[in-house]
Amino acid sequence: MLDVSGELDMATAQQLGKALADAAGTKVILDMVDVTFIDSVGLRTLIQARQQFGDESLHVVAPEGPVRRLLQLTKLEDSFSVSDSLP
Repeated sequence: MLDVSGELDMATAQQLGKALADAAGTKVILDMVDVTFIDSVGLRTLIQARQQFGDESLHVVAPEGPVRRLLQLTKLEDSFSVSDSLP
């Protein structure tokens, strides 16, 4: 499980991308409950992670908040395995 908190933007997305690359070949749960802001660079990092891990190996935990809102606005919510709490 990777805990993501604070802002996910141009300044921090590279750190998440590296952590995801290090987790290659495993099932990853992204706990994004404490994300307070996400921009297009953060969204691109999520999309790249989905492409890297596929539907079966990547799960995003994001209750109502910035991450869920951005996924809904961009019509990408159904492209990810997303839940309100940890499975």
